[in-house]
Amino acid sequence: MWKKIAFTLLIVLALIMMTSCSDSINEGDVYDKEFKPEYTTVSVLPMTISNGKTVTTIMVPYAIHYPDRWVIYIKAYDEETCKWINEDFYVSEEVYDSVNIGDYFVFDEDMGTRDEPYTKTRK
Repeated sequence: MWKKIAFTLLIVLALIMMTSCSDSINEGDVYDKEFKPEYTTVSVLPMTISNGKTVTTIMVPYAIHYPDRWVIYIKAYDEETCKWINEDFYVSEEVYDSVNIGDYFVFDEDMGTRDEPYTKTRK
């Protein structure tokens, strides 16, 4: 029973990830900028342990630390779908300071990342 639920959930998550990745952009007009200060939070996440005969799930606390983040939000119009596509980039402070709202921004992997940076440590 659990295997069927887990498999179905895995398929749904894979489909969501594939559809969400198809509309990403690397360049467009900057419509907003944001500074997010650092913070740390503690989350309790499940961990599954199997000995070959039984499966046990235990809850394990993790400290998740988010450093200072500088975010640039861009948008671009997709002619094929007739829709605006939005994207956000976590960049260095220097890149953030050099870009103004209304500028045309071209993202390069050396500037930062699409994913919010964080570190997760087990407590």
